[in-house]
Amino acid sequence: MNAKRFAGYALAGLLAFSMAGCGEKPSPSSPAQSGSYKDTLNIGLDVEPETLDPRLARDISATRVFEQVCDSLVEVNEQLEPIPCLAESWENPDELTWIFKLRQGVKFHDGSDFDAEDVKHTFDTIRDPEFGAVYAANYASISEVVVEDPYTVKFILSEPYAPLLVYNMTLPIVPAEADDMEGFSEHPIGTGPYVFKEWSRNSKLTMEANPDYWGEKAKTQNLVFHIVPENATRVAALEAGDVDLVHTPLTPQDIQRLQQDPRFVVDTMSGLGIHQAAFNHNVELLKDKRVRMALAHLIDKETMAQELCQGIERPGVSVLLPTSWAWSDSVTGFPYDPEKAKALFKEAGWEDSDGDGILDKDGNKLTVTIYTYTQDDLKMQMAEYMQNTFTSAGVDAQVKIGEWPSFIDDVSKGNYEIAVFGMMNMIDPDKYLFTYLRSTSPSNWGGYSSAEFDSLVEQARKISDQSERAKLYQKAAQINNDEVMHDVMVYQGYVAIHSAKMEGFTPHPAGYWRSLRNATVQD
Repeated sequence: MNAKRFAGYALAGLLAFSMAGCGEKPSPSSPAQSGSYKDTLNIGLDVEPETLDPRLARDISATRVFEQVCDSLVEVNEQLEPIPCLAESWENPDELTWIFKLRQGVKFHDGSDFDAEDVKHTFDTIRDPEFGAVYAANYASISEVVVEDPYTVKFILSEPYAPLLVYNMTLPIVPAEADDMEGFSEHPIGTGPYVFKEWSRNSKLTMEANPDYWGEKAKTQNLVFHIVPENATRVAALEAGDVDLVHTPLTPQDIQRLQQDPRFVVDTMSGLGIHQAAFNHNVELLKDKRVRMALAHLIDKETMAQELCQGIERPGVSVLLPTSWAWSDSVTGFPYDPEKAKALFKEAGWEDSDGDGILDKDGNKLTVTIYTYTQDDLKMQMAEYMQNTFTSAGVDAQVKIGEWPSFIDDVSKGNYEIAVFGMMNMIDPDKYLFTYLRSTSPSNWGGYSSAEFDSLVEQARKISDQSERAKLYQKAAQINNDEVMHDVMVYQGYVAIHSAKMEGFTPHPAGYWRSLRNATVQD
């Protein structure tokens, strides 16, 4: 597939777990297939990874790549249950101790043996402040990793951590020598079903089936991820047969059109994510809760879900997903209510004193910038729709759109007012409430601080009883809404579309692609 062809698609667009291997015993022989099957799977990827070192990655594109190349101690299946992978079994003798028995006979792609030292090194480095891992705080409950013997590793916690299996133990394991390997972040080495071969920046990432994989071998010899940021371009490539699989984000119009095309299989499901309007509480205007609340009442979530998303996604209410065990419809949010917004603006001192249609206060216009990124057409549409409803209420609303790398860099540094972006892989509420909204979290980019909220989410992660955890998360979710920390606009659906000639791929609600090892495409 060449650049000219993709350029043509882009112009046309403008004009118009099953976790095979993990959780299973190794197959004695299952080589990559040939003959009536293609020897290459071509996948359309929306965002290029920033790094391929799983300890440093902060985007799901990287996850989709290194989950082919690396294995973790534990995997999460389509029912969101932890299942064995590099750890054959585990025990939890007390609330602060977890002991994992490791799979023997596993080798890294360079031929070295996998053992407990690799596990220890992976977890020690991601927790080391000097290493610079973005999500180091997620592993703060681990106080020590102890090698009991070459195939037994013990994790000692400083405090109980309920989501340990589904979050911490799904970290891909890297070799103990990884940090001495030149270029590891661009050419990772793992124990997975595919061996990483090449990263052509802004173009593609190429992998080959691992003939020595400890589990069931990949069924297709080559796996190529093509970097195709534009949604319309990815879909055009799928229709032309140049990629075999594309996924969310996709326009609702394309999804509905391809659902009627027998050449393709369209899998839709409730995802594990949200589209949000993230408020920067360090911006003077947005320090006033009445202003944040007024803006939240101007976000027409129902129209976004039904019109922009064509009913594929659901209107947002709180930071708890409707599919989660922690969900409760007792948590109330912000319905679209322009009159309520107008009253809140007035209460905060914002009125149109000069009749120009824009609210003002002390000689200053009520101006706000909505920031999102180019790689997701839906989020750009959401930002523009917000601009329209804000403007109709007297807000001078501007939309700023950037490329993903610059956008996420700005947001993580607090260089925004309202950011429109998604949060995925929310298997457990701890992922979002503790990691992104807790006052002292490095990822609390919006800067809101609530001692009560912090206390609730810190307690919730230490309790094993799920019903008790749910009550705490529901209280925290209501505080998030009451204080307008962030506003959840729409609950994400997850959509994967592939050629009808493709078999063996099982979509995962978290957007994992580990089942690509089972996939084949008829020639």
